[in-house]
Amino acid sequence: LPIYYFLSWGDHWSEQLVNYPNVRAVSVGYPFLDHFVRICPRRPRRNGDPLRVLFVSQGMIGAEMSRMALELARRIPPDRCRVVYKLHPNETNTWRTLYPDLANSPVEVVGNCDRNIYQCLQDTDVTVGTNSTALIEGFAWGAVALVLRFLPAGETMDGFCRAGLAEFVDSDEELYSKVRCMADGNARTDIPEFDMSRFWVPDAAQNVASFIDSLASGDCPPE
Repeated sequence: LPIYYFLSWGDHWSEQLVNYPNVRAVSVGYPFLDHFVRICPRRPRRNGDPLRVLFVSQGMIGAEMSRMALELARRIPPDRCRVVYKLHPNETNTWRTLYPDLANSPVEVVGNCDRNIYQCLQDTDVTVGTNSTALIEGFAWGAVALVLRFLPAGETMDGFCRAGLAEFVDSDEELYSKVRCMADGNARTDIPEFDMSRFWVPDAAQNVASFIDSLASGDCPPE
């Protein structure tokens, strides 16, 4: 069989590739994330600033998530909690039809034309979603993830919850309560130190270039 190479962000992702005997996973990193971690470092929340909560939209559950974002913004005053709803890229032109209640609401709606996900994570303390890779990428900015286990695919984040990088919530009411505790300073909004290189190998652009050079020269790239 011919050998195919799968370039992954890091060993965590390479290990997800199973039952492909003629595919070799090579961890090279993610140049785009590398770039934004460097140019958009986390802005720490100052004393007295509102808690910064970022909902990460996903199409299948977007209507439910948008409803929760709006309800959270209504329950907690903006001087204590700032709610941002980051649209999925394919929702940028349709969100007013998909989620009409977000228009002219206390929720800040952000599309890719405004800021990308990494520029949003720069000013985020807490992310909310199910299994979006953006929740995992948020760890690079120190953002704890609240995972909506009662929505489809939330259980896939179990390992991150056990590692203390994320927390499950099992209802919308539990979400509002958890965020209120965070906003009041009664629940943690930070994550433990973790091996970021396991998820995103550093020096990604150089790694990709080295892989291509090795392949072009006929050398077998490292696994």
